Amino acid sequence: MTDILTETAEANAAVEKFLHSGDAPAAPVLESPEPGFFRLPGGFTRGGAGADVVYEAEVRELTGADEEYLDRVKRGKPEKFMDALIERGLVSIGDAPASKDNIGLLLTGDGEKVLLEIRRATYGDTLEWDELTCPHCGERFALTLSIDDIPMTTLAKSEDRNFDVTLRRGGVAHCHLPRMADLPTLPADATDAEASTAMLANVIDTIEERGNVTFVAGAADAVRSLGLADRKAILTELSKRRIGPDLQAVSFTHDVCQKEVPFPLTAGDLFPGL
Repeated sequence: MTDILTETAEANAAVEKFLHSGDAPAAPVLESPEPGFFRLPGGFTRGGAGADVVYEAEVRELTGADEEYLDRVKRGKPEKFMDALIERGLVSIGDAPASKDNIGLLLTGDGEKVLLEIRRATYGDTLEWDELTCPHCGERFALTLSIDDIPMTTLAKSEDRNFDVTLRRGGVAHCHLPRMADLPTLPADATDAEASTAMLANVIDTIEERGNVTFVAGAADAVRSLGLADRKAILTELSKRRIGPDLQAVSFTHDVCQKEVPFPLTAGDLFPGL
């Protein structure tokens, strides 16, 4: 006990001497997070019971070499442009280097977050428009938004990436949130119904009805046989469970008339000129 008291007294004396010495301590240097590192809103996993979920990822700034590559992709296979952009700009997921394989396993909301962070690393945090017209008052103005102004939804629990939808006649569709590999490649003249079929075929794992189990996992015919009400119910559930940045939900308050202005964005707004 004596040693502790002695050490305490010596420490107090040292503090007192310092406070009256006139010497000011150097301000602590607060290090900012390394540029390019961010957190995924859904989390990456290869699936399976008890599988680890990784939330850390890293992107890099796009360069002139990337621009040349992406321009060729856009001319040859425009439907692959966003995939190529992610492949070029994503450095790693957790400790693993980015690859087509693990990019395909990313939830689509995580893929959209990756796009935002590549944009941030390449052009900065701000999005700017020189001349807009307010739909309420007609005033012309310039607008600056931050990437952080884009609404973001995260996955509350990792296990929520899998979910069930009760069907109209009592069956159950076992589904998962869409992954990047689930996004269908559609012909230019594809209808909305065909797009829905392609997406549902990729996100429905199995359908249980009257004691029978149908394995879907890409089988479009199994989805075509679903009733319209059941298809709509699954699509509605997918929409409700959407995670990641919501470009369509962006809005701002116009300074002049103080009214809220919806301002949905597109990927083109994030990467002007690409």
